Amino acid sequence: MRCAKLLVFVLLASLPSGAALGEQKLNTASLKRNTQIFRGAVKVVLKENFPHRFALEAEPLATYLQGYGIVVSFELFINRPDIPTPFSREVGSKEAKAAQPHRSKEEQIDLVRQKMIACLADYGSAFKQLSSHDRIAISAHIEDRAEIDEAKRRSVMVLSASVDDIQLLAMRRITSDQFQERVHVLRY
Repeated sequence: MRCAKLLVFVLLASLPSGAALGEQKLNTASLKRNTQIFRGAVKVVLKENFPHRFALEAEPLATYLQGYGIVVSFELFINRPDIPTPFSREVGSKEAKAAQPHRSKEEQIDLVRQKMIACLADYGSAFKQLSSHDRIAISAHIEDRAEIDEAKRRSVMVLSASVDDIQLLAMRRITSDQFQERVHVLRY
């Protein structure tokens, strides 16, 4: 009995401190590189689809949340060339209008949804350290500069996919349509 207790003690003492059984040690340098790749991809996709120079307030930011996964967030301003007034809507310069063709607010929000799902599908596999139960989420804060009503001006959309679904798509075990159905989209 004493030998069994000693064996259990030795086994428990040999476990890495702070790590539970089955949990891998996090390589923060690698995670930082992976988040930079993903953030860069999100930024490029947003700049391609919303070319106004002030559409993106700042670079997208990424955070690792232990027990959840990765969250990437950004703030996007749509309809920048349009300047609202209480009496009319004045349209900005011809150059600004040509750079961003006029689309409705709903069309632009749907475009963000489509492009961010594509980012999850195309670049989500960059995170090699995450386990299959982790998730990758994109939080988009969208402000319509042409909206006069303060209550309708801001929209938040959160898209999240499990690492398992991203890997299944990369291995072609599920189709792109199946992946899109599995992505959780919350808008408020």
